[in-house]
Amino acid sequence: SDLSSTALRSFKVAESNLVAAVAGGLRAVSRSNALLTLDASPSYDPDACLSEALIAGTCTADANLDVAWMCARASDRHRACRSRGTGAIATFESGTVISVDISALDVDDEAELVFSALISKGARFAETSVVLPLLQGPVLDLSIATLFNNAERAA
Repeated sequence: SDLSSTALRSFKVAESNLVAAVAGGLRAVSRSNALLTLDASPSYDPDACLSEALIAGTCTADANLDVAWMCARASDRHRACRSRGTGAIATFESGTVISVDISALDVDDEAELVFSALISKGARFAETSVVLPLLQGPVLDLSIATLFNNAERAA
């Protein structure tokens, strides 16, 4: 006799949390800096990455991520940055990579600023922040190259 049975099961797979990241981390910024570039391109949706990329840590931002930027004073993160002259809360363009004119912000009494990126996709979101110390003079962008491959020659 031919016996058979069928069983149906239904599963609901939850979406993964988004991963929010800002390139560059902690770095100093000049108060007179014309433009500061903020970059959230390391942010990604794990569900939009191939398994191999997740394992290798090479996922990249997908075009469906929305990025909103905010600025706060490090001395009181509940106080938003304000525009110089108008005193209005500073607003920034949306996007993975934006440019901010630090000199247009009224932050003369602050030692540090906190820029936050709110990454969203549908109903999911993640947030990350970077603390930027503000310096009076210019900030030099230096790199150090190794001239010798021998630690004994380094001085």
